[in-house]
Amino acid sequence: MTCTRYSDLHYFSVVVDNQWRLPLHHIRIIRDLDLPENENLAIRLQQLDPDHARPVSVPQTLHATLRPYQEEGLQWLKFLNENKFGGCLADDMGLGKTIQALSLLLSIDDADSAASLIVMPASLIHNWRNEIRRFAPSLRVLEHTGHDRMTTTGFFGSANVILTTYGILRNDLPLLLQYRFHYIILDESQVIKNPAAHISRAVYQMKSEQRLVLTGTPIENSLTDLWSQFEFLNPGMLGTLAQFQKRYALNWTNDQHKEDILRVSDRLKHLQLIATHFTREGISFSMLTGATTNREKVVKQFREDPANQFFLISLKAGGTGLNLPEAGYVMVLDPWWNPAAELQAINRAHRIGQDKKVIAYKFITSGTIEEKMLVLQQRKQSLSDNFLPTGNPLKDLSQEEIAGLFG
Repeated sequence: MTCTRYSDLHYFSVVVDNQWRLPLHHIRIIRDLDLPENENLAIRLQQLDPDHARPVSVPQTLHATLRPYQEEGLQWLKFLNENKFGGCLADDMGLGKTIQALSLLLSIDDADSAASLIVMPASLIHNWRNEIRRFAPSLRVLEHTGHDRMTTTGFFGSANVILTTYGILRNDLPLLLQYRFHYIILDESQVIKNPAAHISRAVYQMKSEQRLVLTGTPIENSLTDLWSQFEFLNPGMLGTLAQFQKRYALNWTNDQHKEDILRVSDRLKHLQLIATHFTREGISFSMLTGATTNREKVVKQFREDPANQFFLISLKAGGTGLNLPEAGYVMVLDPWWNPAAELQAINRAHRIGQDKKVIAYKFITSGTIEEKMLVLQQRKQSLSDNFLPTGNPLKDLSQEEIAGLFG
């Protein structure tokens, strides 16, 4: 192996005492380095600039037409794939993260590749199943769910994509560790925002060639949320948790978390009060909470029954895997401390390309803790705005700045 094989490492290095040094958290680059000698990282970094982007063909097996920004997202995902970087696709809800991920899987489909694993909350299994059938029917899908799921990985290789849930991944970790996946994709990856949680520690141990996370709310509590997700994507990239917290992370008091738990209980009681009133008045309605087991049936009832004009949804249950463009009004009865969670719920009634207006109302009781929660929302929103600006941040970066991100 010639020295030119390592010539690109200086893009990741820093100068210390007039010597080039590679930070310890980039040591995995040497392990995975298999760059062709006639191609260097500078050229590939330049491709992140829209003016120098290398066109990426949308897979012919995709049964959909990507929007321009989705094609740009696919191009970025392909760049990460070619350079063995993990990535966080954090488009807002409704902008097509699922279809971009499916486009990526179709574009890298190889008969010799291992199966890819997609992990998600249990409520999203039917969404992914339906989206794959609709947009990527050529992908062979295996669902690793339910009580009768397989106890061996022997059939994993017969599938392109395996769907499972966070809970099953945690419970079946010894089994899943026996298989090295091609891609591991985490949907609603904010689930692993707590690095000390059992599910986070389980996810960190998983084996794969490539990694990707999808989330509309990459920051919910603090910047530690980001560290946890990137520790899965690119282990060591942001240093240790202690180093990251010392340099960046913001701390929040335990009192705030205690308030949150109480508010969740109050919300369910609030919905039940309204449900009782509707029943007494003979008003048709649907209701979805974390305790609902027949989720698809409840959603179908709301969509297909013209007499059913009301859908009562708890914020947590409605935050993921729910698309209701039939609704024209969204009423947030109780504020939530995290504005991203509220926005996720409101956006359930609006999809990309929809021309129908959706009106959202928020109910705030004066002189109560709800007013304080609005202040907390503003602080949370400020944190997100400062670190996750809207638009394409790559357009504002020079090639030197992009290279510096990896140094």
